[in-house]
Amino acid sequence: MKHCIFHIPLEIDPNYMSGSHIRPIKMLRAFEAIGYTVDFIEGDAKTRKEKMDQVKEKVKQGVVYDFMYAENSNMPTLLTEKHHLPTHPLLDFGFFKWVKAQGIPIGLYYRDIHWVYPAYRKNVPGIKGLFATQNFKYDLRQYEKYLDIFYLQTKQMEKKFPRPLHMNIKELPPGADKGVSYTPVPTKPFHVFYVGGLGSHYEMEELFKAVEAVEDVTMTVCTRESDWKAHEHMYGKYVGDRIRMIHKNYDELEPYFKEATVLARYFISENSPDYNDFCISIKVFEYMGNMRPIFSIKDTAIGDFLEKNDIGWAVPYDAKAMEELFRYLLAHPEEIKEKQENVVRLLPSHTWEARAQQVADDLLPLRRTR
Repeated sequence: MKHCIFHIPLEIDPNYMSGSHIRPIKMLRAFEAIGYTVDFIEGDAKTRKEKMDQVKEKVKQGVVYDFMYAENSNMPTLLTEKHHLPTHPLLDFGFFKWVKAQGIPIGLYYRDIHWVYPAYRKNVPGIKGLFATQNFKYDLRQYEKYLDIFYLQTKQMEKKFPRPLHMNIKELPPGADKGVSYTPVPTKPFHVFYVGGLGSHYEMEELFKAVEAVEDVTMTVCTRESDWKAHEHMYGKYVGDRIRMIHKNYDELEPYFKEATVLARYFISENSPDYNDFCISIKVFEYMGNMRPIFSIKDTAIGDFLEKNDIGWAVPYDAKAMEELFRYLLAHPEEIKEKQENVVRLLPSHTWEARAQQVADDLLPLRRTR
């Protein structure tokens, strides 16, 4: 029997369709799929304390944990209670200290670095924002004391921190599900599919312009109804016979993926214009799981990933450049099929189970005897 600990300093809702909740559930199930019994420490502080005590008791009874995998919150660890006050300052990092003392290696996935951008201080102004920022920095100091491996989406993200990090840093991007049945990519009609947000983090008017300009291209955009209502004034003029807007849950999207020729991750962020430089979103791997080639923006983390693995295309964020790619692919459908074959070939090494196995392979050799 293999055992591991999974720590995250907040309550996880498996029905909440956000990456901060989806990823922990996917990783939990992936660890279980590769044979681990997982003690999942999550919830409010009281609940986490109870689960930590259960783990300590199991160790006394002789249970051997191979490692602890952790994920941080989008909030500072000390401020994750609903009232956002540091009422349990010694709880989580006290547990990290105890785990380390048992010789159990610890790896933590660091979710986001939104707090270094001016937009964060704008949204969380004054003393409140300053206090939160200091607590984010406190988290980093604690990680340097206790972690064996600090996981980031990409190595490029390391450059965005306000100071050099003194940790062993490795990449651990999101993963893909592997349950979707294979269907050949349709090249006629040529159809683009996008799933995601609209708004300041997802400015994608250049894509709408490009689709509108190429008569043989159609597109479906799936976004939250609230996002559409907030930005209909920008994109409403493009919606019609060839561009449609839908609002569906993820489990309703299989027919739309099957009708897609290519999948789009083609937007810029106004609030953090360099966000794409280091971020590979969970959507990229959801796309891969649906076995369709992908296009994104040149010289970004996603664009580099697509080009490196030959599973899509990367072009500048410019309607004319996107229009040229559409016309090229319409004339060369064989390239679309080649890219799909590459997605299918690459998929097994980018599933959630592959991510969990990477963590186990990274951390288990670091297990120390007390």
